[in-house]
Formats: sequence, C-alpha cells, structure tokens
Amino acid sequence: MKATKEVLAELKAKGFQFVQYPGQELYIAYSERRLFHTGCGISETSIEWLKEMFDGPPQEKPEGSSISNQEAQVRIMRLELAIQELLKPGKLDELFPLLPLTKAGKFHKTAATNLYIPGIKYTVNEDYFSQSEVALQIAAYGRSTYHPFQWEVYPEIGILRINPGASFVGRKTPPNLIDEKGNIMAPAAPLKKNKYLKQEELVPGTGYLDPKGTEYMYLGRLRRHRVEDSIDWNGNPCHFDVVMSLTDPLYLRMTPKAKKEIAACATLQEYLQKRFDAAEDEHLFTGLNETISKKFVEKGTVYFDADHNKVQGIHVEKDIVWLPQGTVKFDIDLPCRAAKKSSAALAAGLFVLCNEDRSCLFRTTEKPHGLGIGSVRSRNSNAIREKRAPPATFLR
Repeated sequence: MKATKEVLAELKAKGFQFVQYPGQELYIAYSERRLFHTGCGISETSIEWLKEMFDGPPQEKPEGSSISNQEAQVRIMRLELAIQELLKPGKLDELFPLLPLTKAGKFHKTAATNLYIPGIKYTVNEDYFSQSEVALQIAAYGRSTYHPFQWEVYPEIGILRINPGASFVGRKTPPNLIDEKGNIMAPAAPLKKNKYLKQEELVPGTGYLDPKGTEYMYLGRLRRHRVEDSIDWNGNPCHFDVVMSLTDPLYLRMTPKAKKEIAACATLQEYLQKRFDAAEDEHLFTGLNETISKKFVEKGTVYFDADHNKVQGIHVEKDIVWLPQGTVKFDIDLPCRAAKKSSAALAAGLFVLCNEDRSCLFRTTEKPHGLGIGSVRSRNSNAIREKRAPPATFLR
C-alpha cells in the first residue's frame, strides 16, 4: 500500500481538498465538483444527478419511491444547502470530535458515518425486498488496485460523499450529525438503562409507571374461596368447594374512566366489590392485567393509602352461563403477604387436594379440570358422581 501522503497527493490531483484533524494523521477529503455536478467521467452520485432522477411531473411518484418528484426536489435542495454550509471554512473541523472513530483514532474500514439523511428512499418489494436511501456520509477511502475485487482501504482518510445505496432496514435510522443549515448537532446521549422497581416494593392501591409512562394501579394477589353448585349437560349435579391458589399480580390500567370510578370509592375494597358485582359472569378479572412480567420504573399516584387498601370478605355470586343450571359464590380477600412455597410437593410441581383437617384426598402432577379448582369424584358404571367432601383447599 502507498503511504498516506502519496494517496493524498493522488486525490489532490483529482480535485480533492483536505481538512486535517489537528495533531493527528486523520483527514477529511472532499471534491465540490463531485458533490454537486455530474460529467467529466465522474461516477459518484451528485446533487445534479439526484435532481435529474426526480425531474418528472411534480405530483408523480417514480417507481419504488414513497414521495413525489416535487417532494424529492425539496429534500434534495435541503441536502444541497447542508453540503454548501458544511464546506464553509472551519465547519468540517468542528466535525472531528463527534465522529465515531476506532480505538486507533481512524475511520472504520467497513462502516460509514452518516451526516445527513434527507429521507429519499427507493424500495423493491417483489420477489425479494430491499430498500436503499440517499445519505451524506464520510467513509474510509478505498483505492482500486486494478485487480478484480481488490481494494486498498486507507482509514486515515475519510471521503465526504453522497451515497444513494445506504440501507437501514432492520435497524433504527441513525440521527443526523448536521442539519440542513450545516449546523453541527451533538449526537444523542445514550439511553439510560431502566432501573425497575422490585415486585415486593409494590403496594396495593398505588399506581406505578411502566417504561412507556403508562400508569397501572397494583391490586395485589387475591385469594378466592369458590363454591359452585351446578347441573352439567348430562343432568348430573356437581358441587365444588375450594380455596384457590393466589392469583398472579393484578393490575388496573389507569384510564380516565378508571380514575373516575376510583374517585367515587372510599376504599380499595369498595372499588373491587363494585367492579366484581358488575362483571357479566364468573370471570371476575376481565379487564385487569394478571401477569408476573410487568415492569415499573417509577411510583405514581397513591389512590388508596395504607388505611384504605385492605381487602377482606368481598362476596360475589354469579350465574354460570355456560351450563344449563348453576351458580358460583366467591369470597375474596387480599392476604397481608403471599404464602411461602415450603413443601417438597411444590418443588415437584404436585397439586394436592386436602380436607379441612389437611388430610390428603389425592395428589397429581396435573391441575384438576373444572375452571382451575379441585374436585373429588368417583366413577360408577353409569356416570361420574360428585362425592360430598368437606370444604377443601387446593395447594400448589
């Protein structure tokens, strides 16, 4: 490879000018003729070439373009103005501290630095998809060796160029380093990593903001005692009496409607009682978010403080609409804290149905059917009939 000074001399003979980073062997090279004009055997994309590409009827969109010829001409004019301002004395010198250089203080050999992207795109969406767009860039100088597919790249020299084939598909379009008036714009500060609140820090009755700024009121993990009496489609009576596992954390998105409904209630219990009474069927949590994956970054409004966020003894009765006959009764409360997972059965993934005296009726690795509740049944030759077991607790 030739020495940097030899390459600079070659470029100067081709009409290029240079700006050097003070105290370093780093240069930005540019040719006004190549940036603004076509012809003279020059193959680089120029402002003049872009204007010719969009010189059709003003309101017509060229094939593959998302904008009209008129809009493209406006954006090309802005790009032209930005280049003219950038080439004024001293402007390019201001760029050096903002350029993303390698650890060695050179331009990247394979990645160009985007200075200004005017939003002129060309899209192919037929047997394959591709999208390219115009970008004003600084790229390491590549010198042909006159051998097929062989180039010598000089990372000490960056060429100011208009690239019509820049592609940002699958990633965010980088921000401009200059505006249309040639003003140098500081790069955006890197995004700070979100610091999330811990689940155990959340208090029922209080709102919390997710990373997008949406507020949700935390309702806690509710416990339900469910008693069901029904007749199935075969005419068999069924009876379930079970204390269900704690729900996953429940949240209410704080829409204007939700805030208005909450403002009319003195306690969290009053709000939940009214909400569950208004539910159309036994699916009481419709409209709530029950999830373990929601993350929050900030505490919001306290809707119900520590004296008004207790939930105990909510009673709800609903008809079972999907059976010929049936009713279900719920008694709901909010435990002070979640029960500890202490048994080996939990670790093994066992479901255990117990009597009131905690004697085991049966255990299985699969959750019993029937709306997520436990039942005890015996089979005879004619039908499945419910045993009248004492009230049971479903442990997981």
